[in-house]
Amino acid sequence: MRTEKPIIDLKTTKKLFVEHRETIREVFRRAVAQALLEHKRAGNRIAVSENGEVVWIEPEQIQTNRNV
Repeated sequence: MRTEKPIIDLKTTKKLFVEHRETIREVFRRAVAQALLEHKRAGNRIAVSENGEVVWIEPEQIQTNRNV
């Protein structure tokens, strides 16, 4: 049985996420916006969930924020 200390201290990790939540949220928003723009430019559909069902969105219907 392993008795080693975990590599990641969960208490410290949670504290970091709380302290930097706005930065994390903004970085995540930008990453999603960039991914949507790349899919649209490449002509690829995206899958989304609507009411528990998978719905495919055609590239021309993908709404993007070009200020990524």
